[in-house]
Amino acid sequence: FRLDDLSRLLVDVQVSEVDINSVVLGQDATLTFDAILENKYHGKVVEVGQAGDTIQGVVNFIVTIELTDADELVKPGMTAAVNITIKEVTDVLLISNRAVRLVNDESVVYILVDDKPLKVKVTLGLSSDTKSSVVSGDLKEADLIILNPPTEFQGGGPFGG
Repeated sequence: FRLDDLSRLLVDVQVSEVDINSVVLGQDATLTFDAILENKYHGKVVEVGQAGDTIQGVVNFIVTIELTDADELVKPGMTAAVNITIKEVTDVLLISNRAVRLVNDESVVYILVDDKPLKVKVTLGLSSDTKSSVVSGDLKEADLIILNPPTEFQGGGPFGG
């Protein structure tokens, strides 16, 4: 039989070697469980592994998260998706990473002005897998940003005609 202490629920996650040096004790985490999709749970990093494991050529480190608001729906052995908050910023302009292009070694986005694309140089700050903060550039919150723009717009229209 199996004996579990349900007074303290821990989740072990694998963190890649690329990201492990950003993870420290006490960082906040949010967790969702495949079996409880309607709820979001919170936790804290309580242990960061110091030795990595290589699986199929990829080095991962075990990070342990303690749930701080678990309820009776959370059961030992459930599959969890974990997001660890590395750094939090407020009052910044975020743009989709899909909109950013590299032109002449400069980051640019294309915005729609008078039904025409306009290239705007930007300097990016912190980023996630999907979004980046804009540190400088001539962008405003209401600008219409073109997602997945062509490499470079050329005369006449979107097809270079």
